[in-house]
Amino acid sequence: SENTKTVEHGNTLDAIPSCTAPEGYTFNGWYLEDNTEVLPSTLFTESTTLYAHYTKNIYTITYNAGSGSVTPTSTTVEHGNTLALPTPTPPANYSFKGWYTGENGTGTKVDNNTIFNGNMTIYAYYKVITSCTYTKTAPADWTIGNAVTSGSWYAVYNCVDGVGTISTCTFKGTR
Repeated sequence: SENTKTVEHGNTLDAIPSCTAPEGYTFNGWYLEDNTEVLPSTLFTESTTLYAHYTKNIYTITYNAGSGSVTPTSTTVEHGNTLALPTPTPPANYSFKGWYTGENGTGTKVDNNTIFNGNMTIYAYYKVITSCTYTKTAPADWTIGNAVTSGSWYAVYNCVDGVGTISTCTFKGTR
């Protein structure tokens, strides 16, 4: 919105007016059309339009990996933007289940689509791995004493936590 202030020719403003910045921005002062900042010592000799300058706020997002580890431990993001979140290394026998605004998976889940509007600490949530199974399959003619000279075998590992399968790894070998 526009406001008018009258200053006599050759004088300065008696007080530089403040300005309420839009959400997510910081007011940085008044400027002339040529980008010169208006200071208490600025002399006015003609009708002049002042322009408010704003800077988009930058927030720090801190990653609390709990008993795991993460690099980096914090990053910055501009107001209203999303962020590519790092994946922490979980502690032994745990799987990473996501970032949350509260500890132990409480609060709101935070992901790469979350819009940040302030400084925030987010917490890694892990689930204990409850079982791992191993299955090995080989051709039927791979029996003791059989003279097979070539073939393939597969080993499949399925690790499961309290929610579901967290990893399936297949290894192929040859004989």
